Amino acid sequence: MSTEYVDLASPALNLFYDVNCAPLFHKDSCNYLNQLTAHELPVLKSTSFFDAHMTKNHIVEPHWHPNTTELVFVTHGEIVVSILNPFTKQLLTYRLCDHQAVYIPMGWWHWIIACSEHTHFITIFDDRCPQTVFGSDVLRITPKEVFQLAYCVDARQLAHVLSPIQNTTIIGPACVNAQAGASGYGGYGHGAAQGVQWRIGNPPPQALDQEQEQEQEQELQR
Repeated sequence: MSTEYVDLASPALNLFYDVNCAPLFHKDSCNYLNQLTAHELPVLKSTSFFDAHMTKNHIVEPHWHPNTTELVFVTHGEIVVSILNPFTKQLLTYRLCDHQAVYIPMGWWHWIIACSEHTHFITIFDDRCPQTVFGSDVLRITPKEVFQLAYCVDARQLAHVLSPIQNTTIIGPACVNAQAGASGYGGYGHGAAQGVQWRIGNPPPQALDQEQEQEQEQELQR
């Protein structure tokens, strides 16, 4: 069936789809993405979504969507969403738990880290067929000599560093040993991230501890 036109008056019209039947990416039984787009349900006109399940310290790799905005909504667990504002050059970081959401404008570079086990969130798009450019593809396909010419880095050393990236990652870490070293990456899993300006949503645990200490000091002064 065409994804461009659906006759709503047709007796064969279908309005239902089981998202479990449309895997986008499967890392393991606890870390996977399902999708519902116009390819799965052609009646969709201007919406689609990804259904994400992740465990602690796993990440939806850095990426951007060239044709759609994104609304991230947490149904269970805790995540950190980091977004690069291309206008202000600020890294905006939001810590979200159940029933909290964050909006990502079209084309903005971002990534999502799970901070709890059995995390579940959905990402809602305003296009029926969302397009995604993943950071792993940018890094592995761009000739290393281009990085050397643009940024004065050693192309051979960079090729060695990036050699583990052989495919599109989508959900990382792609290597087994990376998870232990990345625990609490940037302070996201345990405490505040260094050099990152926290915005709306839940403040990092370290910030909560500081607020509690200040309240205790104020009580003692009284």
